[in-house]
Amino acid sequence: MIVANIRHKDALVRAKDDICNALRGLQDGVSPEFVAFEIRSSLEAVGEIIGETANEEILHRIFDQFCIGK
Repeated sequence: MIVANIRHKDALVRAKDDICNALRGLQDGVSPEFVAFEIRSSLEAVGEIIGETANEEILHRIFDQFCIGK
């Protein structure tokens, strides 16, 4: 797969790592709350790619690059 945006690549790596952590937690019998946290983190990373969620850094970049509201 080719990912043209480094931010998207980073989000995909985070999502993969979080899912792997969730699977490992399930195998090791970790509390379901911790597994759910990993799954939620993975979903947030994917949400950054599709525009469903945005963290403060992304919003700051958007406002800096596009001068919205100036």
